[in-house]
Amino acid sequence: MAIATPANAQTTSAKTEQLEKTSEKNSEEKHPISAKDSIVISGTVTDEEDLPIPSVHIKVLDSKILTKTDFDGNFKIVLPEKTTTKNLKLEFQFIGYETRILDLNEKSTNLDIKLKMETVLMGEVVIVKKMNVFRRVGYFFKRLF
Repeated sequence: MAIATPANAQTTSAKTEQLEKTSEKNSEEKHPISAKDSIVISGTVTDEEDLPIPSVHIKVLDSKILTKTDFDGNFKIVLPEKTTTKNLKLEFQFIGYETRILDLNEKSTNLDIKLKMETVLMGEVVIVKKMNVFRRVGYFFKRLF
């Protein structure tokens, strides 16, 4: 038997990056925007039970700016200085949840967003029980007579 020392994992923090599409070929390029002269919108996306939702797609409508939430449901969007928050709309999308579009105003820089579960009516479920060999043979002869 060998005696081993316990392994310690390294702690790393998840980083979110803001991407801006620069061409029509759907290529994404990192867009460095300085936070000094720009507008920063941040917040948390949770579900109805106040649990964070990771990887929610957040898009600024009528622009090419998009981002995702991190593991804890936090997001951060940095808008260029020439943008105003008067007519800005943010779209929050995640599979299984209703898409939510939020109108921003001048004061909304720290947001707490709650997404509702999307209810989808599926079809019916049918359970078929397979008969054993003896019942199948008996059922076969029963149908003959």
